[in-house]
Amino acid sequence: MRDLPETEPPRARLLNAVAAALSNAKLLAIQLRTGTARESALDLASQLLATHELVDLQRLPAAELAQAHGLGPAKAAQLKAALELGQGGHDVSIAGEGLLQAEPKE
Repeated sequence: MRDLPETEPPRARLLNAVAAALSNAKLLAIQLRTGTARESALDLASQLLATHELVDLQRLPAAELAQAHGLGPAKAAQLKAALELGQGGHDVSIAGEGLLQAEPKE
């Protein structure tokens, strides 16, 4: 996340602390990875959370989420996938070569 100030890069804080120690905005910024030419990923994440509750972001259709400022289809898909995993809608297991495989719960 090169567009965030070096004093508090969320990815580094996540690696050095528990995820629970980071705000929702910082966790979303990690998922977004980049911002726009004028706004950081953290700015975009903060704006998303100012207009939507975190639980509402998971419920939004991807097409609607993609219309949010600074997002597009790719970032909307990334967020939807991460929020779906975080909601616990999938069982995660180790599959082959140390890769994680997520299977929908039945």
